[in-house]
Amino acid sequence: MSEKQPTMILDDDDVSTSSKQKRQREEESSTAASSSSSSSSLPTSSSSSSSSSSSSSSLDDDTDEIVLTFTSKEDSDKTIKVSSKCAKISNHIKTCLEQNLSDRTVPIQRVKYSTMLNVVKYMQLHDGTEAPIIEKPLKSKKLEECTNKFDAEFIMSVFDKNKQDLYDLVLAANYLDIKGLLHLGCALIAARIKGLSLEKIKETLDPKIKKTEIEAN
Repeated sequence: MSEKQPTMILDDDDVSTSSKQKRQREEESSTAASSSSSSSSLPTSSSSSSSSSSSSSSLDDDTDEIVLTFTSKEDSDKTIKVSSKCAKISNHIKTCLEQNLSDRTVPIQRVKYSTMLNVVKYMQLHDGTEAPIIEKPLKSKKLEECTNKFDAEFIMSVFDKNKQDLYDLVLAANYLDIKGLLHLGCALIAARIKGLSLEKIKETLDPKIKKTEIEAN
């Protein structure tokens, strides 16, 4: 005769406990699956963040050079290289770079190549840090007493070499939105005519009359 296998009898509490354990395992499995699904979507978010970070670093990278080109016919074949850090003194150039992060070439309109050379000298003199606006009215006819020595020497050298160069520089500063340079040029003009008669003012500002001719009079 074959022996009968013992039969395990579960009471109601055992059945209830078993059911609870089963539900817990199902919930844990569902939670793990949901977590895995969320993790799989992370690379896309990370990629987007990385792209944003890359764009930001391109905008803030001041170590690279940009190339200034000219739209006028006489200067169309000329270019000037300048560091991004120095060039961003110009709000106009800074905006151009922000609008097209991948392009390091900025076309310059309404400014001659020769004038832009003086602008770049000013940019390099300040190395990316804009100068404070000169106080008005001027406290002295001597510009070096109204601003720092380097700015005073720079702008006076432009004026003494050729008055028209100074006027072109002021117009360029206005177009390129370089407030420090604009106010510096205007301050020199104001200093040179301060206390002069109307006739002397005309002579001083006339680009056709050289400085030596005025001093002789």
